[in-house]
Amino acid sequence: MSRSKLWTGLTAVCATLLAFFVGGTAIAGQYEGAINNFLNVETTQVVQTGGETEDTEYFKSDFGAKNEANAKKLVEAGFDQTIQEEIEGAALLMNKNGALPLSKSERISFFGHASVDPIHK
Repeated sequence: MSRSKLWTGLTAVCATLLAFFVGGTAIAGQYEGAINNFLNVETTQVVQTGGETEDTEYFKSDFGAKNEANAKKLVEAGFDQTIQEEIEGAALLMNKNGALPLSKSERISFFGHASVDPIHK
């Protein structure tokens, strides 16, 4: 057997194994929960530390629990906030009595950073 045939065979075997392991890794990652359940593997453990329970909610909502009534309050508060921001922004743009420290030669751009570098969701 010549040396080039040996390398051709080894390359084919390695490429096949590589494709198998890359695909297998993707599939195993997607079905991780089912595989761990089948193999009876526990990946998390709940540890009780004394009788006190720690509050783990860092950012509590001013609107309470997630339900229909509180969702309506949240939407109304967001609408009121939008109106307030528009009123304050319009007052700044009028610049009555020279409230803003801008001279006549200075210019204002109404486009924010998102107009230059937009991020689409």
